[in-house]
Amino acid sequence: MPTENLSAPLRTCTSLSQCRAEIDAVDLEIVALLRQRRALVNQLYTFASRSDEQQHTDRFLAMLRQRRQWAEVAKLDPKLIETLFTLIVNTFTAEELAARKNKE
Repeated sequence: MPTENLSAPLRTCTSLSQCRAEIDAVDLEIVALLRQRRALVNQLYTFASRSDEQQHTDRFLAMLRQRRQWAEVAKLDPKLIETLFTLIVNTFTAEELAARKNKE
């Protein structure tokens, strides 16, 4: 997956109020992207089998390694990114498993 947008020019601001507005805009984008990611995770579970736990663990660890690499390219703390993605994955997985259990 290309990482060009990890080195794209960053937003700038010229005042406190503009900085706050830009931060709010970025946060809104993050929330929208998390919503999209959750929807994709929910769809993923229609294709994935829960039978091979080791395969899921291997995929999760590979995903975390890739996110850490992306963080390094973006000059972000890899541990922070790993922690965030671990929380995101664990939360969305738990939500999906709970929803499936309620359907049974």
